[in-house]
Amino acid sequence: MLAACLALTLTAAPLKAGDWTITQTRDRGTATNGKETLTLWSRDQSMGQCESGTFTARVISVVWTFVSIEIDEAGDCGGAHPIAWHGYRTIDLGDHGKELKLDDVVAPADIDAAVRADPWVKKQLVEQDKKTVEDLDTCSLDIPGIHGAHFAFVEAGKGTVGVRVAPGHGYEVCRGAFTVLGLTVKAPPILIDQVKTAAAAKTLVRDLTH
Repeated sequence: MLAACLALTLTAAPLKAGDWTITQTRDRGTATNGKETLTLWSRDQSMGQCESGTFTARVISVVWTFVSIEIDEAGDCGGAHPIAWHGYRTIDLGDHGKELKLDDVVAPADIDAAVRADPWVKKQLVEQDKKTVEDLDTCSLDIPGIHGAHFAFVEAGKGTVGVRVAPGHGYEVCRGAFTVLGLTVKAPPILIDQVKTAAAAKTLVRDLTH
């Protein structure tokens, strides 16, 4: 089902990110501004080239020059066992494709406050009888790594932005697990304005993944 949804997404028209144009095909994603061309993903550099390999990718949000990509890949590439990875990759086209972490765009203290306020996190604290978020023991979600996680934009609110964060798994036994945490985070006015502009352009998660 996921592969089918991704295939449909890749038939869409090119996306704009500032003065960049993003083109997606089944095997490759690229962005160009007429002076520079960046590869966003490439099947021939993925686990899809391994034995029994699979690979899908799609852009899931574009805000200003910030581009978020969902990648799902797996394969038997040698070693003790097959491997799999499903997650987000967030980059800034305006900085030559530099990878972005959540704490590059919002303050760490505001991330912490958003995590503590999340209903799922609150439930986990009660069920595990833990005092702090850092004490949570979650296999499928690396809560301590959330500051450095990749993310995608969902919406703009009053003084906040909504993001989906994919920090990865907490333990190796959960490799390949894909768990997303939705957060409402206090954000700078300039970022909120950019997310509102993206909402009008219909390049947020809710627009690009339906």
